[in-house]
Amino acid sequence: MNLRRSAIAVAAVLACTATMLSCSKSELDNKMAELHTTLSLSNFYIDEFHIRVSALKRQIESAEEDSVKADAAFELFKEYERFNTDSAKACVALLLDMPDTGFPKDVVQAWQYAIDGDRARFMKIFGPFDPSGVDPRYRNDSYAYLASSFLFLQRADDDLCMFMSKACLDPAILTDVKEMFIGTIYGFEQEPTYALEHFKKAYEASTTTHMQSKTAYLVAHAYNALGSKEKYEYWLAQSAIHDLHVPVKSYSAMQDLAMAELDRGRYKSASDMVDVFMKDAMESKHWVRIQTAVKYEKAIISAVGSAEKRSIWGLACASVLLLLILTLVLALLNRNMKQRRMLAQANASIEEMNKALTLSDKEKEEYIHKYMKLSLNYLGSVEQYRHKLRVLLKEAGKDAVIAQLRGPSESESQYSDFYKEFDETFLKIYPNFVRGVNELLKPEARFENEHALNLPLRVLAAIKLGIKESKEIAIFLNCAPASVYTYRSKMKANAITDKDEFESEVCRVS
Repeated sequence: MNLRRSAIAVAAVLACTATMLSCSKSELDNKMAELHTTLSLSNFYIDEFHIRVSALKRQIESAEEDSVKADAAFELFKEYERFNTDSAKACVALLLDMPDTGFPKDVVQAWQYAIDGDRARFMKIFGPFDPSGVDPRYRNDSYAYLASSFLFLQRADDDLCMFMSKACLDPAILTDVKEMFIGTIYGFEQEPTYALEHFKKAYEASTTTHMQSKTAYLVAHAYNALGSKEKYEYWLAQSAIHDLHVPVKSYSAMQDLAMAELDRGRYKSASDMVDVFMKDAMESKHWVRIQTAVKYEKAIISAVGSAEKRSIWGLACASVLLLLILTLVLALLNRNMKQRRMLAQANASIEEMNKALTLSDKEKEEYIHKYMKLSLNYLGSVEQYRHKLRVLLKEAGKDAVIAQLRGPSESESQYSDFYKEFDETFLKIYPNFVRGVNELLKPEARFENEHALNLPLRVLAAIKLGIKESKEIAIFLNCAPASVYTYRSKMKANAITDKDEFESEVCRVS
């Protein structure tokens, strides 16, 4: 608690100083200053988080009654839920193994199905959910988690609105969740004015910092629907401040705020925010947040590059390279998750084989470091090229710069180096990929070299990594979309299986 008091004291001094020096600024400017002050103190809040987590773990270990242990485990789950997905799943496993104490095990199981993207299993819990069998102490959290998990999988629809309407009739539901549900229903019905009214009531009634963050985020988007951009950004900043206080590693407010800053031309502020939520998304191991972070990072790179008149090919290469790096990281994380599930289900006779399929933590770190280093080296080369243009402009004038930009591009050699690295890493992760593809093709269409990738195989590798559209594959492979379409059609025609299922079969090649 002394740590928290120190952090609050420092934050108060910095906030007061900022207010005195900028009393003429708008409310939004002051709120942004508060956000940046909170960012500078983020380590204090993280240390406090670990103190809370350690206390809950000790409580679980020392608890003699199952109900007390279940309460502590659920609180630990709520701490980890948006901080680290793996740790939160470990809490779910602990809760599911505990004796029945009235705790709604199916709710945390539904949360895990949602995080894993398993909509079918989630709906088997969500559809028939009966709150009457849930201890009133847990009903409020049960409603909140089921609704947020539903929205994680898809947009609001009639099923969710019906669920929220019934929940609002339950006397066990708290005011903040009830008002949030009513506001969400109005939002679904395209009534942002009424939605805003109830979201503000939910914010005022919030009993936790985490709930304040969620409701502030909803207030922001209600203002956005009403066309009030300044209020939209103000409440996004407020939500981000609450997120940092909790703290969480998986959030949305700062991402939306970064894009708003980008629209205003504040590239430095937007880039700083992107750096923070990119790092936090990676640490949270939340695959959806990582994908979202990649999109925002790509937008920042494109905008800054356009503002500084960087080479079009340089921007495209940087964006594709960064997207590929994080796609490969996602592939590694996804593969590791699948392997863990296989290990949990396997018996002793196949344990060694499953271990051989699992990448070690050291290997994962090596891949991440390798591609982050490759990305940083490329960004460094872009900066060197930029410096070269500035020197050339200063020494020889703009005509020399234009001549340099119109000269031969170095992108071909960069693409060649990039594909060499990609081929080597992809085949290390999927060593039997070419052999597996050959098994799906007619003998006369099979590839002779099973230890290297050519252009058609790179098309299939991109599809396996989740890049489905021919246009996106063409950008990645630096070729025409028509060429990609031709390769895909030719390989489907030579498939020994149903040609409509050929690419799905390729995705299952390990």
